[in-house]
Amino acid sequence: MARYSLPWLSRRRGRNRIYIIISAVLTVAIVVVLIYGLYPVSKSDDESVEILPETNVKEAETVEDTEEIEKEIIPPVPPLAAEVESEPNLITLASKPPTQTNLQMTELIAEAMALVNEKPGKVIEARDRLNDALLMPMGARQRAFVKDQLSKLVEHWLFSKSLFPNDKLCSSYKIKPGDQLRTIGQRYKVPYEILMQINNIRRPKALQAGQTIKVINGPFNVKVYRSTFTMDLYLQNTFVRSFPVGLGQPGMETPTGL
Repeated sequence: MARYSLPWLSRRRGRNRIYIIISAVLTVAIVVVLIYGLYPVSKSDDESVEILPETNVKEAETVEDTEEIEKEIIPPVPPLAAEVESEPNLITLASKPPTQTNLQMTELIAEAMALVNEKPGKVIEARDRLNDALLMPMGARQRAFVKDQLSKLVEHWLFSKSLFPNDKLCSSYKIKPGDQLRTIGQRYKVPYEILMQINNIRRPKALQAGQTIKVINGPFNVKVYRSTFTMDLYLQNTFVRSFPVGLGQPGMETPTGL
């Protein structure tokens, strides 16, 4: 049997194929839009890139500000010839169990404090005993206590007009005609300004012949300890007071020596 194809039937089948292709393309497009619309990967990446650098900048600014503040609060090293050395680790010594030396030191400190509390107080004897104690091994707390007590005694025997018997570091001097505070200070190896302070002299020219003033037998000297950033001031070999100091900087550390 012979088969005949009708023209209108062929055209209808062609249209159906086109509709099927178009429907498939639309379906794929919708699926793609839904996937990338729900999970926008590029957007999250952009946000992470923007946030992280801002955090790093804030941290860097904080570090720089802290360094500037530290530089401002560090006091300058006074223009004095100083002996710079490394102080022993006192914390390590204090952590050790009490020894016979520590017990002797405790008794010595107690005797010195008893001399201070006597009436009248024996300031010079107490000062000398506490100062000798600094040469002996002791714990950190004991050393800090001794230095603190010596600093308090300084207000009585050094930074005042009072003179004590048997004090080899302070004495009196009677002003002669032509004397000047500057030359008197050079004679006793101390700055003349401290003589003005302890004798309540407002102006150097106010010095009068026949006047008796208190003088100090110098010189002063200092010891600087790099490990604790402190400077100890001494009058001859007697401890006066401690001061915090700034020493060098990374790569340019203060060397030991004189």
